[in-house]
Amino acid sequence: MRHEIKYRIEGVQESKILESILMHPAGFREHFPDRIINNIYFDTPNQVSFYQNVDGHDLRKKYRLRWYGASLLPQADARLELKYKQNELGGKQIKQLQCKGLDFHTICQNAVALSDSGAPLEPVLFNRYERSYFLSFDERFRITIDRKIAYKLPSFPSVQAFVVPHMNVRIMELKYEQSDHEDVESITDYIAFPKTKNSKYVEGMLTNYGVDI
Repeated sequence: MRHEIKYRIEGVQESKILESILMHPAGFREHFPDRIINNIYFDTPNQVSFYQNVDGHDLRKKYRLRWYGASLLPQADARLELKYKQNELGGKQIKQLQCKGLDFHTICQNAVALSDSGAPLEPVLFNRYERSYFLSFDERFRITIDRKIAYKLPSFPSVQAFVVPHMNVRIMELKYEQSDHEDVESITDYIAFPKTKNSKYVEGMLTNYGVDI
């Protein structure tokens, strides 16, 4: 399991954010080319995953279908992820999902069947954003930066456009394994931005549905 520390950064030029990462004494460098991440989130009809997050449950989980690239339909590399969190530690279980040549409704049905959730699930949110990747010199700490975070209802085809509620917001995440926790201050001491809580799923649900919290 791993730790994730989040920084919601608003009103700061991205060049300044990148400079702070590349000038970090841990020697962060670009680890992977920028790419678009797409997610379809699944939840129960009474939105159990959403309220687990909002209420801050010690143990919470959510299901999402993830794929990469510009396509609005899941492609051959799509995967179903069960993302779970226990207090400050998180992890993932990943299952590959065959999507090529299938329509959106069938893909979602297959994802629900693959989840083995034990509870009824339905697609509730489509989320996409651009991500940059950085890795420390010792390869123990990773930083990602997400931008252009957009949301829409999970239907395809759909005339609904994506909504970007906060165009000037960047979400930076520091990720590392539990075994490296004792050394994390050597990283966070040189990050000038305040730590925050941030859930794209919660923000997207509020953006699309105005869910009561």
